[in-house]
Amino acid sequence: MTRALVFAALLAGALDVAAAGDAAAESSRHELKNVTSYRFHVVNLNEAAQRCGLSEAAMQEAFTEKMSQSGLQIVATSGYWIYLRATTAIHGDRLCITYVDATVVQNTRYYNSATLSERSGQVEHWRDGSLMASDMDEHDSRIRSVLRQMGGRLVDFWQRTQ
Repeated sequence: MTRALVFAALLAGALDVAAAGDAAAESSRHELKNVTSYRFHVVNLNEAAQRCGLSEAAMQEAFTEKMSQSGLQIVATSGYWIYLRATTAIHGDRLCITYVDATVVQNTRYYNSATLSERSGQVEHWRDGSLMASDMDEHDSRIRSVLRQMGGRLVDFWQRTQ
């Protein structure tokens, strides 16, 4: 019983985070006009993600598939970053639950009048997220499918801002 309650709490928390990510993607305040290149980083995968078959290289390949088809490039140096995070938990022996989140940020510098100094920071331009639960044997392919869709939504957003 306690195990089921912990699982339900974990799932409910992940759904709240997923809903917040989806809302942020729809109401993004910033455009990506004339931006054609990005740096890409998959934030460290936890042990559960690796046990469920997820790999940084496969996740990047899936997310960027539609980007490369549209002319967007992943490069070594750019002021724009795509951060991809995957948080995974395993319920029981075989059920993998992963929340994936992609964020596009721009590194920027600005003058802070309160401290009379120049500062640096990041501006978030786009965010999307999705929650997936599946059997351990299918989880990698399901997550890659979700990532292709998310990458496609980024391309759609980028095209609307041009």
